[in-house]
Amino acid sequence: MSSLQKDTEVVFSKYLEKYLDEKESLSLLFEQIKDTEDLISRKNFRGHITASGLVFFQNKVLLIFHNKLQKYIQPGGHCDEEDTSILDVAKREVLEETGLQTEAYGEKFTVPLYIDSHKIPENEKKNEPEHYHHDFLFLLKLLDDKILLDQNEVSDYKWVDIGFDFEDREIKNAVNKLKDFE
Repeated sequence: MSSLQKDTEVVFSKYLEKYLDEKESLSLLFEQIKDTEDLISRKNFRGHITASGLVFFQNKVLLIFHNKLQKYIQPGGHCDEEDTSILDVAKREVLEETGLQTEAYGEKFTVPLYIDSHKIPENEKKNEPEHYHHDFLFLLKLLDDKILLDQNEVSDYKWVDIGFDFEDREIKNAVNKLKDFE
């Protein structure tokens, strides 16, 4: 078992301690961990881990326009073999997509603000069947403010007030939790 998989399981356990009421909605992830599946491999078409960062600054969150998905979402993506912690995956993905250096918003945010299991449709071009992404969304703060978008993946960004009525379920649930901390 990789160090990233071990870290992910520990973080997931801490998350469930904090948000026990979400155990049912994460039943597939819980089952995959019990079955000791490789959750890091993108070839696990039952479901695998992704990580994202909700960058929070002056009561706003950063959203990027994802070229492939054609919508605004938080920066994030898949794990790499060399990653050692799921929080580092989220920070790396934010850096790759936006050029921003970030860190966890504080010690209590080294556990995800939200974990979302969502279905990914079949992709015939990549020969990938329908599967699930288990996205670990972390609350991150800026260490710098110079945005440099990776134009291959991202074509725009915007800062959105947390009072906005977000359509995306994952962002909406994460922001609702964030409002509870204020």
